Amino acid sequence: ATRVALARRNAELYGCRVDAKVGDCLALLEQNVDADALFVDVPWGRDWDKARTDLAALPLLAEVLWRAPGRVDRVLAKVPPSFDVSEVPGAVAEAFFGHESGDFRRVKFVLLDIDADALGRIRDN
Repeated sequence: ATRVALARRNAELYGCRVDAKVGDCLALLEQNVDADALFVDVPWGRDWDKARTDLAALPLLAEVLWRAPGRVDRVLAKVPPSFDVSEVPGAVAEAFFGHESGDFRRVKFVLLDIDADALGRIRDN
């Protein structure tokens, strides 16, 4: 099953309504979006900086955060474990760890939760 199919299935199990779309999130943001949240998993590239990743290294995420205010109430963004959260003032970060043997201490990715207020501050700067 695809990730989208799994997301839809999980949403159904928990009684949530999800309209999952796969494609160009920038094009989606240009439409009249009626969404509570936008989840983005932007490409990090094969050689992402494992010591520190800033917003400039993720230009698609930077563009999404610039365009999102007034279009969606919240952006959830999957970013590398080395992402400098201070690059997105007001974002709340949650680390997700691996589940394989010997991997449970290693952060696999970070999920940023950026609400409407934080999105507005990004746009104002």
